[in-house]
Amino acid sequence: MSFGFWERNFKIILGLTIVGLAFLAFFHRFFQDDAYISLRYADNLVRGWGLVWKKGERVEGYTNFLWTLLLSIPLYFKINPIHFSWGLGIIFFILNLFFTFKLSLLVLKFRWVSYLTVLFLGLNFTFSSYATGGLETSLQSFLFTLCSYLFLRMFVSRNWSFSDLLTLSFFSALAVLTRLDSLILVAVLFLISIVSLIKKSDESKKIFKLSCLLLPFLLLVGFWLAWKVFYYGDILPNTFYAKVSLTTSWVRGLFYLYAFSVYYWLLIFPFLAILFIKKIRKDSNLLVILSIVFLWLLYIIKVGGDFMEFRFLVPILPLIFIFIFWIIQNLFKANFTYPTLIILAVFGAWGFFFPFSYINEIESVADLQGHLKKPEENWEQVGKVLGDNFFLDPNMVIAVAPAGAIPYFSHLKTVDMLGLNDRWIAKEGFNVSERPGHQKIATLEYLLNKKVNLVIGHPSLQKNTKKYLRDYSLKNLNNFFIFPVKSRDQLVGKKIINIPINSEYKLPVLYLTPSDFIDQAIKKNNWEIDDLY
Repeated sequence: MSFGFWERNFKIILGLTIVGLAFLAFFHRFFQDDAYISLRYADNLVRGWGLVWKKGERVEGYTNFLWTLLLSIPLYFKINPIHFSWGLGIIFFILNLFFTFKLSLLVLKFRWVSYLTVLFLGLNFTFSSYATGGLETSLQSFLFTLCSYLFLRMFVSRNWSFSDLLTLSFFSALAVLTRLDSLILVAVLFLISIVSLIKKSDESKKIFKLSCLLLPFLLLVGFWLAWKVFYYGDILPNTFYAKVSLTTSWVRGLFYLYAFSVYYWLLIFPFLAILFIKKIRKDSNLLVILSIVFLWLLYIIKVGGDFMEFRFLVPILPLIFIFIFWIIQNLFKANFTYPTLIILAVFGAWGFFFPFSYINEIESVADLQGHLKKPEENWEQVGKVLGDNFFLDPNMVIAVAPAGAIPYFSHLKTVDMLGLNDRWIAKEGFNVSERPGHQKIATLEYLLNKKVNLVIGHPSLQKNTKKYLRDYSLKNLNNFFIFPVKSRDQLVGKKIINIPINSEYKLPVLYLTPSDFIDQAIKKNNWEIDDLY
């Protein structure tokens, strides 16, 4: 086929490519435990209890306000919320790829180079995986790309129209409503916009244009923040106190970026950029993109990265890949196509054929999915079994570290032992690690004060034939139920209940606060009991 054929049918080729990449993303769709936290808030909203973790107690344990509202839609109409989140995520994935093409065209100038950028991005396993997952990642990344495009289109043309400014303001507000850390993106785009408007606009239109940029954003975000203060008593989500604490490690954040760069063989590109430093400094469009990327990377370092496989990088991956192809374009110049396709084949397919493995407490996509379904974990089934046995007791309280599937499916009052959904633990909990989202833990005294009946800790199913917890040393109990116990005297008279989850596995739980309902369930089901001390 001649080159003219490809040129004439470029739009069809681009469209088919994006659709193909969307099918690929859907093919390896997944769901993760943390997504059930948002679903629990959405479910309680639909029940008429408000955006709360448990009825009557207001705490903001989610970080994705807009996404949580969207998840209330399928619950209200009794549609499968997991399927709904997958469909919505894929839609945002498709839109993200489309606007990545539009954005890269403004920076790279040539549409085939921009096409390769889209193809490269869509084949990236991390970007493709988080098209689903159940969290807001795909939505936030799309809004990052869209806002960057809306801004750069005005910046390149120097045409700051009223309608474009209003559109940028509106979608920037949606980005912040999706995740508060999107303020990093907004700060860059708005600062440059304000400076440009002050310098370039006519005096008669300057105030009006600034109003178009700022007022919609300030009204939407300001109203939301005011509501947060009224409803939760704080502007910052409770997760901020649980995750961004004094134990946050910038070294861990650096390793998170290093692991990503090494895994995808991208570590060379920052060094190649040195060859074109003068050219980069003259390219104002590229500098805007690099400013967003740089500040976001600093943010990742500051919060210590994440425990999920490179999730925090997804919002800026379109911008990173535009920069990568800018480097490749300048490096190969006329001989651009074939070397790029070789690089594309290697980097794009790498994650699909050689999955990322657990390293330095960064869990792979397979690990995240496995928590819910693997026979030795099976958190979804654990939640369902607990719900089936105890949902009739309105006073039943459980305590669990992974506060997603188990609380969601059990519908029981739950103490989130890691403090994401518990104000006291987030601020006063016992410091146990530097791992993001796992820095604080509930104390035994606090669990007793909250009248917790069953402590699950980090669920660890045991074969029905094994007696794993016969060793009741403090070290073993602390490791199993993950709360700090200072003395055996604190657990004298307590029991371990082994609750069958299926024909093959049982769940050992610590029976902490006595309950007639639990005693009846033990007797009725003939559950195995182990005495402590």
